[in-house]
Amino acid sequence: MAHLPEGVVSGAMVTYGFILSGSVSMVVGRKLKVQNIPKISMVTAAVFSASLFHLPLLGTSVHFTFVGLAGMLLGPVAFLSTMVAVFLQGLLFQHGGLSTLGINTFNIGLAALTGFYLFRLRHLLPRWRSAVTVFAFLAGFGATVVMVGLLSMTLVLSGFPAASIAVVFLAHAPIMLGEGLVCGLLAAALQKSRGEMFFHE
Repeated sequence: MAHLPEGVVSGAMVTYGFILSGSVSMVVGRKLKVQNIPKISMVTAAVFSASLFHLPLLGTSVHFTFVGLAGMLLGPVAFLSTMVAVFLQGLLFQHGGLSTLGINTFNIGLAALTGFYLFRLRHLLPRWRSAVTVFAFLAGFGATVVMVGLLSMTLVLSGFPAASIAVVFLAHAPIMLGEGLVCGLLAAALQKSRGEMFFHE
C-alpha cells in the first residue's frame, strides 16, 4: 500500500500534503526543460504502470513503484513525474484518492528525490567500476525505504497504532530489495550502451 486511499488520512494531513507537494513542485518545476518532456513521459508511464500489479502480503497489498529509477533518470523533475503518475492512478483506477493526492505525491515524490541524491553519490568514487551499479541499487532500495517510512509516519499521525509500522515495513521488504535489484541491473546495462539516459546536471 504505497498509496493512501480516501478516508484513511486525517484532514490536517490532507492539508499539509497539498501544501508540501505544491511547494516542492514549484521549486523543482524551474528545472523542467521542454526538450526533456519525451523522456519524462516515458519514465512517468513506467511509474504509472508499475503500481498496477499488486501482490497481497501480510494483510495488505504491495507493488513496485520504480521511483528510485525515476530519480536516477530525471533528477529533481522526478517529483513532477510521480505527481502525474499518482494523479492518473487515482483518477483512472481509484488507486489512492483525489483528497490524498497531495500527501501521496509528497511521500512518493520525496522518495524519487531520495533516489536521485543517492545515485548522485556515485561521483564520489569515479574510479570504481561498480559504482554505478552499487549506487543504483542503493537508489532503488533507499527510495523505497523512504517512501514506506513516510507512509508509515502519515498513518501514525492520522491515528493508526505505531505497531502498524512494523507490518508495513515487513510487507514491503521484498519490494525494497526488488526495486534495488531492478535499478542496479538496469543501470549496469545503461552504463554500457545508453549512459546519457542518466540525469546529468
